[in-house]
Amino acid sequence: MARPFTVIGFTMFFTLALVFELGQKAAVVILSAAAAAFIFSLFFKSVRRDFVIPTACITAVVAVLLSFAAALVPDEASQRFNDGVHTVKASVVSLEEQSGERYYTELKTSEIDGEKYKLNIRLSSKSRLGFKPYDTVEGDLQLYNIGKTRDARNYYLSENVFMGGYAKGDMNISQPERRPIGYYPLAMRAYIKSTVSRLIPGERGALATALLIGDKSNLPKSVSDSFSSAGISHLIAVSGLHLSIWCLFILKIFDVFRLRRRAGAIISAAFVIVFMAVSGFTYSVMRAGFMMLVMLLGTLLSRQADSLNSLGIALAILCFANPYCVMSLGLRLSFLSTLGIIVGYGNIDFPLNPYIARVKNKYAKRVCEFIFGSVRSTVLACAFTLPVMILDLGKVSLIAISANLVSNLPASACMILSGLTALTAKFSFLRVITTGLADLSGVCASFLINSSKSLAAVPHSSLNASTFLFPLWLVLIFIVLAAAALIYKFSGRNTVRTAVLICTLTFAGVCVGSSALSHAATVITVADVGNGSAVVVSSGGKTALLGCGGDSYYALSNIESAMDSVGADNLDFLLIPRVSEGESSLALDVIDTFSPEYILAGETDADLNEMLKTENYNLAPAADINIGGAKLRYKTTNKTSTAVLGMSGADAVIVFRPSYAPETKGNILILRENLPHGISPENYNLTVLSADADRAPAVMGKLLSLGADAYATGGQGNIRITVFPSGRILTERMD
Repeated sequence: MARPFTVIGFTMFFTLALVFELGQKAAVVILSAAAAAFIFSLFFKSVRRDFVIPTACITAVVAVLLSFAAALVPDEASQRFNDGVHTVKASVVSLEEQSGERYYTELKTSEIDGEKYKLNIRLSSKSRLGFKPYDTVEGDLQLYNIGKTRDARNYYLSENVFMGGYAKGDMNISQPERRPIGYYPLAMRAYIKSTVSRLIPGERGALATALLIGDKSNLPKSVSDSFSSAGISHLIAVSGLHLSIWCLFILKIFDVFRLRRRAGAIISAAFVIVFMAVSGFTYSVMRAGFMMLVMLLGTLLSRQADSLNSLGIALAILCFANPYCVMSLGLRLSFLSTLGIIVGYGNIDFPLNPYIARVKNKYAKRVCEFIFGSVRSTVLACAFTLPVMILDLGKVSLIAISANLVSNLPASACMILSGLTALTAKFSFLRVITTGLADLSGVCASFLINSSKSLAAVPHSSLNASTFLFPLWLVLIFIVLAAAALIYKFSGRNTVRTAVLICTLTFAGVCVGSSALSHAATVITVADVGNGSAVVVSSGGKTALLGCGGDSYYALSNIESAMDSVGADNLDFLLIPRVSEGESSLALDVIDTFSPEYILAGETDADLNEMLKTENYNLAPAADINIGGAKLRYKTTNKTSTAVLGMSGADAVIVFRPSYAPETKGNILILRENLPHGISPENYNLTVLSADADRAPAVMGKLLSLGADAYATGGQGNIRITVFPSGRILTERMD
């Protein structure tokens, strides 16, 4: 077996991903199938001799057992501490970060209710608590299960966070006599953030900080959205790309000063470890870090490291350390992009290679090799990460390749310059150099911000990939590539170019078909906001939010998920039916986050008037509004508050006030909290209830007893309704 760690690492990664995506029942099936396949493989001498299949089967069994073991800690913590107030003694193991109007800190407990118990908790607060790294805090915390949906839960578990909490009363803070070693990377991270923000002010400094250490807490949402739409959001999430650039920069310095390669390898290895620590040990950085350390170890031992084996070693280490790491989006993107470059860079002929070879001037030849090498790497990385973009993000950037080519070099320059700015700022006699470096870094950041906004403004720059065509396309390309591999194995014919051409042409067809479907169909997403109304409507390229209330802790993030699922960054229209917790409590957050072009309010009060005075809004108790291909008729009175969304194929009735609503004809009924008087749900094809986990079961029982085809958010995730022009209605829960 030529690459044992490739087989082990890859098998473990994909097995764990399947287990956590499909659930524990699937895990039992995978365990049984892997064990049976291992026993069956032992009957074939050639298979035993090669040992690839037996190794993969054993690894799959180990991966499933790891998943069972990994679930024990969060399950036990949930049973013992969920929805209770507990006395906690813990250490602060992260910097305090702001998101929206809340502040978050990660705690690692040493005691809970006087009993020794280790548990990672994400502490939330409305105000800054002033914690410093590795302070000891004691007090009463309200603990709860963090992540209401399976995907959200798995995300937090991938970050080693088992529960959420908030303080019930004052917290006692004390400093340890000696700071542990983990304090110093966090202190360095805090120093870099404050120094870069001070010397490069505004959004330029926020972007430079994001590029350097991955801290996006001060980055304006408009900049983050433009990077996402342009397909370059990976630049502001520290990954293997950033680590590779730093290592190449350091090794180049060693070459210039003619230092020994082994000395350079030792210094580079030390830098890799420090960089992983300062960047917060994110999985994408650790994946690259472990690969880099293996490569540097090969340099020290005068041996050539195999890239695929190094990648497999990195994955195996990460999966053993935390099996939930496979649910990290950053690791998935990092793994697949690296795999694409390793597999494709040397094995797929680049059409321009013969022309580059004819260039006589060595400097011109180097420039051509650099440019076209960047093109090849970018294309391969984008191609291999398409499955994650489609299945996990539901969004595909059509200009990602060109945007990466434009942005990679200035992003690298900005990162290195801002890093040198933070370094030289430590020495007062280098003040002039520090100022110059900060100015140059600011110029690069300004270019990145302006270019990303220009690229994001290109019509149809990104495409909503949530239609059924994209998953079908993924199945098709798997069949095509598998067929190409079989043809090569049995006949020796290389059909890679033909396979790539088929994949490219079918992808173009899927993009066109998906765009046509997206514009023809209307998507209604009932956000899981607890007891409140927040309905995202996407039709004809326009996006509206009807109602912006709710009492769920996850209300705003679930609205953001609903927006992301239809590929929208901003709102074209916001309806605020009435001034109440269930209809307007999130108005300020929604306006700040999604910048609606037009706002209609059914009624206002002093606070809402103050909020809307700088916005393009109108106050009207009734109105007709066009949302792309749909027409909204809204009306509020002292007794009722309803809206009717007329679409090609069906009508949806949305009841904002839960006490009473007049009977209105329609195909879809969307309710809040209760079944109001005057409404007969059995007269509708579909009923969706927006209510929290406590209220939903009773109301759902009543709806089902009346013969309604009903769904409820109930703390289990958003409900997505797709209405096609033919009248077909597709309903699904967005986990």
